[in-house]
Amino acid sequence: MLSLYFNNIRIPDWIKVTNISESLIPSFEASRFKTTFKTRVIQVDFSFTRNMNLDKERKFELLEFIKGDNFTPCKLSLPNHNDRYYLAKVTNISDIDGTIRKGSGTITFTCFDYREYEATKTTATSSSGNINLKYNGTEEVYPTIKVNVTSSCSKIKINFSNGTSSSFLEFNDDFRNGDILILEQSTNKLTVNNINKAEIWHLNSKRHKLMPGTTNSYSLVSGSATFSIEFNTAYL
Repeated sequence: MLSLYFNNIRIPDWIKVTNISESLIPSFEASRFKTTFKTRVIQVDFSFTRNMNLDKERKFELLEFIKGDNFTPCKLSLPNHNDRYYLAKVTNISDIDGTIRKGSGTITFTCFDYREYEATKTTATSSSGNINLKYNGTEEVYPTIKVNVTSSCSKIKINFSNGTSSSFLEFNDDFRNGDILILEQSTNKLTVNNINKAEIWHLNSKRHKLMPGTTNSYSLVSGSATFSIEFNTAYL
């Protein structure tokens, strides 16, 4: 029986998934010089056995499932593809159709982020203050940077470059041995020892993305620390 997970919760056991319609590629806008990908739509047809009306317990269970994380984009894992996921939200659920004994309907998931992600994160750790990474995805992603301070310092600076751009990340504070900095570039969230400290991020620092088909290089040029990058590989 087909099954799927949304927000890490399995579709209710009493629902039988009968068909999944998935876009081969996301919708897009194309001009002579540029193609811009937009959203991806996934429709899930289902059926269930019933006795007259859908009872309130099942209605509540189905509602809790389609809500995900309060109707914000959540992980959607399709059957037989648990190694990958989309970020989706439910944008429509059809009326229940069928007979007295059998009901059916359709749940529509929309992925406003069109990319498909590997479920397992990839982590690369600095060696002698450097990381050189060949990114194997097809779509750009913002990596998360984790810095482990190894002795007292007031500045940590990491240079970044690839085939198309170069930038740096700089943090200024009274750092101590054992401090852990985590910069989630996708959301611009910066913490030190789990405390938000966006103010220590140098104004000229720039976020960067991992680019497919090229070597993405990092080097620690200031500070006493080791660092790593973490990301979920993304595909069209």
